[in-house]
Amino acid sequence: WEEMQTSNWAVTFKFSRFVLLIFLMAHVSGCIWHISSTFNFLDDAQRDGWVERYEGKNQDTHVMRLYLLSMYWAFTTLTTTGYGDVTPSKNIELIWTNIVM
Repeated sequence: WEEMQTSNWAVTFKFSRFVLLIFLMAHVSGCIWHISSTFNFLDDAQRDGWVERYEGKNQDTHVMRLYLLSMYWAFTTLTTTGYGDVTPSKNIELIWTNIVM
């Protein structure tokens, strides 16, 4: 019985560590995804980033909404679901999307 209980704790610990790692990867990827919309790389000066395309020119978008959209993009990209509603438009966003995939 003790071996089985120890084994259950080990499996629970490994699974918890795996879930935490996935969330950490999504957080970092999502944060870089959000930051990438602010950079102009190569010929991006005339292009709107994903924030402007998704939210419009609204400058009052709450930072939590942008974080949630970034996390949504990260999870759909990392799981290869990719619904296509939040997509890259700038070159730097395309580069980051390719790296994450």
